[in-house]
Amino acid sequence: VISRVEREHGMTWEEVEKEGLPTGTHGVVNLAGQNVLDPLRRWSPSFRELCRTSRVDSTSLLAKVMGRSTIKPEVFVQVSGVGYYPNTDMEKVMDESGEQGTDWLAKLAGEWEQA
Repeated sequence: VISRVEREHGMTWEEVEKEGLPTGTHGVVNLAGQNVLDPLRRWSPSFRELCRTSRVDSTSLLAKVMGRSTIKPEVFVQVSGVGYYPNTDMEKVMDESGEQGTDWLAKLAGEWEQA
């Protein structure tokens, strides 16, 4: 488990950046990211930036660390969001080949997936 704070069974982001993934890591599941639907926060410019950096920076770091690993994890699972797709046709099935929306949430999801 990678966390912002030290834990008994885990690493901090700083430790991962410096030391790499633990020996024997078979897979990485990235669930990092500020909740965009936090009921106590408005979508201010600073909150939007927090949402962006919490997703893009963590994903970029994990990709960089996995890339320099001698023994690469067998799988990398990255969550995303339905906000990637346009908010239009409810009858249309959205999948990985679907078009990207144009609003802030869609752009955030696109940047996150590119990281």
